[in-house]
Amino acid sequence: MDEGHFDHFSRLAVQPASRRTTIGLAAALGLAGLSRNSELTFGKKKKRKKCRKPTVRCGKACCISGECRFKVKGNRWLLQGDCTITRSIEVLPRSSITIDGQGHTITMSGPKSGFRSAGISVVSGEAGGRVDVVNLAFEGSGMTGPCSPITADPGAIFLGQTSSQIQNVTITNINCGSAISASAIDEAPPQSITVTGTRVTANPPPGFTGVGINFSSSASASLTTSVTNSQFTNASVLFNQGSRATVEGCTLTRSMIGGLNGAYLTVRNNQITESVIGINAEATGTSLTATGNTIVGVAADGVTAGIQFRAGSTGSASGNAISNFDCGIRVEMGVTPALGTNTFPPPANGQNQCLNA
Repeated sequence: MDEGHFDHFSRLAVQPASRRTTIGLAAALGLAGLSRNSELTFGKKKKRKKCRKPTVRCGKACCISGECRFKVKGNRWLLQGDCTITRSIEVLPRSSITIDGQGHTITMSGPKSGFRSAGISVVSGEAGGRVDVVNLAFEGSGMTGPCSPITADPGAIFLGQTSSQIQNVTITNINCGSAISASAIDEAPPQSITVTGTRVTANPPPGFTGVGINFSSSASASLTTSVTNSQFTNASVLFNQGSRATVEGCTLTRSMIGGLNGAYLTVRNNQITESVIGINAEATGTSLTATGNTIVGVAADGVTAGIQFRAGSTGSASGNAISNFDCGIRVEMGVTPALGTNTFPPPANGQNQCLNA
């Protein structure tokens, strides 16, 4: 994954919208105050609350209706059933909101060009914002069109200058894009994203790499991330530039954890199997601390490595169990990470440590 892959998502935050569903959060969150407009009649019977646009009446409640319908209760949007979308659900938050899928599935379908950047696209602007996503599933196999060569296809969730907790979310068949992506800019407030209990499974075509998480921050912006107790299959977990990320207690299959261009990465107590590169630190300013991980490789063309420190990176590796790679730990010339005690159980590596590679 090169720098262009990451930079794509930073650009998305400032692109104009095309063919999308625009949802104004202010209208949704303002619903709680509608009761002030309700007056008692002579018989002491309350008038029915009016629903303000873009909401519509659904029974006794107000809903946001497009290709999917959400019932609004306070600051929670409750998805009312499985639905299929052909364009992005765009959220423009002015304060905190929780999108609760209630166990339902959003299926993304039709030409990829119909989506701005993701199934749910959140852009908070310079003021920042918070949108949590919980108890929701995404299915992407219905999208049509060729894969972009720079992983620019629509994902499931995009967070622009937005803090979030993503919990109990399942994403399948986002095969050519990044399932969950985020960007932070200098002008926005500090941004924090937590991903937990989430499962991402991709099935990329030959020659393409699936991406489960792709978070990018400008060098002086603040983006802090925690990814815990989640599963990634054919879906790598990647961080760029000023991102500060902890990945802990996750299970990855045929997937990599990587930092690039100044990311600060702590990777501990993960299970990584069938990997070509298990954990990767690359480019100037990138820092990696890898501890307590179990990493098992797979035969592949080119050099395979359990933990790799590339030119410009720094960091440490200790307490890891690494097996079945060409190089258990690969360190490029000029890089001097602190290598503590690591174990190399069978199946054996070609070399346990490849220094000055």
